[in-house]
Amino acid sequence: LIKIIEETLREPVNIQFLGTNELTGYIKSNPGNKNIFWYPFFSNEKGYYGLVFNHNNNRTLKDNELEFIDSAAKLVEIAIQKNNYFNELTHALQTLQESEEKCRELIENTTDIVYSIDLEGNFLSVNNAGLKTYGFSAEEVTGLNLLHVIHPSYLKACWEVINQQLAGKTRPLPYQIPTLTKKGETIWVEVSINLKLDNGQPVGFQGIARNITERRMM
Repeated sequence: LIKIIEETLREPVNIQFLGTNELTGYIKSNPGNKNIFWYPFFSNEKGYYGLVFNHNNNRTLKDNELEFIDSAAKLVEIAIQKNNYFNELTHALQTLQESEEKCRELIENTTDIVYSIDLEGNFLSVNNAGLKTYGFSAEEVTGLNLLHVIHPSYLKACWEVINQQLAGKTRPLPYQIPTLTKKGETIWVEVSINLKLDNGQPVGFQGIARNITERRMM
């Protein structure tokens, strides 16, 4: 930028990025210089910050030369804003990624069963607690449907809950249902289920289930 300006003006130009406090001292160190141009770009708790163009020759600059310096300053401001935007975006993405990793770690380490299904009842994901409780592997989950897990006598009631969710009707939650492990053993769970939306359209369900078999036996 300095090289382009100097080639255009055909004279040396000093450019610095200063704050308002530094600007006062800079002006005092250049007494009598009328060609010091200040372009504030942004502010924080310490004051404004911007570019200082110091044209060392005290001749009066022409209008087209001043317009050129103004345009150069605007380009620098755009570049700074763009850099700040990408820095903020990068920080936001990092924060989101860290939050997702913490959430994923929490889900995988909880003793509750966390799962997701599509609108047809096909399982999309099950956490470690669910795999351990029902004896399925992570690879087997993708081929499972509610038909394979919900006890046949409660399957109709389960679909009624799902249809109520799709219809936007409320239902007291959680509710209790018997389920079947891979070996056919009955596990009673207390379930909370929520509808997943994508752009306002239902795409599936997320649920949390707690094993209450021992509680019911007592």
